[in-house]
Amino acid sequence: KDGNPMPWIPQDEYVEGQSIRVRTYLDTHHNGHMEIRACNKGSACTPTDFEGNELTFVKDVVYEGNHPAMPKDPNYPYRGMYAGGQGGSIKWFEFEYELPQGIYGDHVM
Repeated sequence: KDGNPMPWIPQDEYVEGQSIRVRTYLDTHHNGHMEIRACNKGSACTPTDFEGNELTFVKDVVYEGNHPAMPKDPNYPYRGMYAGGQGGSIKWFEFEYELPQGIYGDHVM
């Protein structure tokens, strides 16, 4: 707000290669997907630092409704596909991702 950097507030502790769950809310989605990348340089991370550090999509943890879990796409192993389609009633999504090897430190984003 005042131009000051945001304070570092860790959310959890993880181990490289560990599987984590990521929960998201989309009010209106359009058949898209989610990709997550990591950087271990804390507030010094630049967009380029995230490239090559993609988390691997493991599975769709069906959270809402009766939709079948979205499968992994072997052509795009980093994508978690959103289920439900355009105009679907599904708002909450939960995916499991695997953290990349070689990314560790005190300030990982």
